[in-house]
Amino acid sequence: MIKSFPILGVNMWPAMTSAALFFLAVSPLASVGANNRNQEPELKRVKAIEFVGNHALDAGSLRNALRLTQVGGLTDPGKLEVDIEMNLKSFLKQNGFLQCEVDWDELRQGDRDIAIRIRISEGIPISPVEIGLHGCNGISHF
Repeated sequence: MIKSFPILGVNMWPAMTSAALFFLAVSPLASVGANNRNQEPELKRVKAIEFVGNHALDAGSLRNALRLTQVGGLTDPGKLEVDIEMNLKSFLKQNGFLQCEVDWDELRQGDRDIAIRIRISEGIPISPVEIGLHGCNGISHF
């Protein structure tokens, strides 16, 4: 479903970039209302990050792709979601897994401690076999 974002009576949909749309979809700031403007997200300490379903890329490489969420650090649900959606999925796609799917759970380990289980479906890896230029008859050197 495509939604328009009317601002001052102007449909901003064509001008929205994918990054801006992603921010609107997942940012904790996008859902701030008048009743909860001063509420801070609940920070939780990450005790462990477990990867399930990865075959081609090791857990250490995947863990390093997470830039906002680290074992021993503090996180909140919005920060974790952005880290997985932006950083981890980008890392997978840069390594040829363009059809990857990622899902995760937060597993409670006390009042403010969590373990994160990230399930990865890599899909079929894509790698270029041949790159060619055609129609460059007038160019002698690249």
